[in-house]
Amino acid sequence: MTIVWEWGSDFDLLVKNCEKYVSLEWQKSTKECAILLHGIEQTEGVTYTLVGYTKNRADVVDISSKLLNAALGTKIWYCSVDFSEQEFFKGIDVLQREGEFSEKVKLLEDKVKQKLLEREKNLANKVKETGKELVVDWALYLGCAVTSPEATYTVDCHDSALDIILLEMKKLASSLGEMIGFSLDEKVEDPVVIDTDEDEKHIYVVAIERSQLKG
Repeated sequence: MTIVWEWGSDFDLLVKNCEKYVSLEWQKSTKECAILLHGIEQTEGVTYTLVGYTKNRADVVDISSKLLNAALGTKIWYCSVDFSEQEFFKGIDVLQREGEFSEKVKLLEDKVKQKLLEREKNLANKVKETGKELVVDWALYLGCAVTSPEATYTVDCHDSALDIILLEMKKLASSLGEMIGFSLDEKVEDPVVIDTDEDEKHIYVVAIERSQLKG
């Protein structure tokens, strides 16, 4: 992966830099090219990654232009280009319907709660002693696949509120093509509590994977 554009540069250079880099680095052995934009929607704070995949170098300008147009109005941290001698893994194993997500998110949050109560004895004792409901804030990683005549795209978004993620994802994908399915990262390995609060009826915790702790 090579970064060809970063926030602070002229937007006009994003497409030009993609085109220039691909023209120099595309090899006879290249099977597929991936153009990636990573950034954040600044109103709600949803972080996103847009990727366009192509096997035809002639489509690079159109794909990078569509990615840029989709992301305009957000803060694009950077754009990168990568090549592969085989098709890229698109990161979406099982495509699901939008209507399935509310239940899947609830099951995911229940899984996080269970692991926290097993490992955080002070938290478990407090919940037991007070009888308050435990409410978990857990970051959701949602992806979708988008098809169009010229390319395949993926849109990945990260936030803790499903409705906000879906709204931003649809907005980003709307100009890229047809959304054909979604995926939710349901993996929970080693959650840890990083913040707590409570009211008369609830104990609120913010939890992340231990691997995400800095330092």
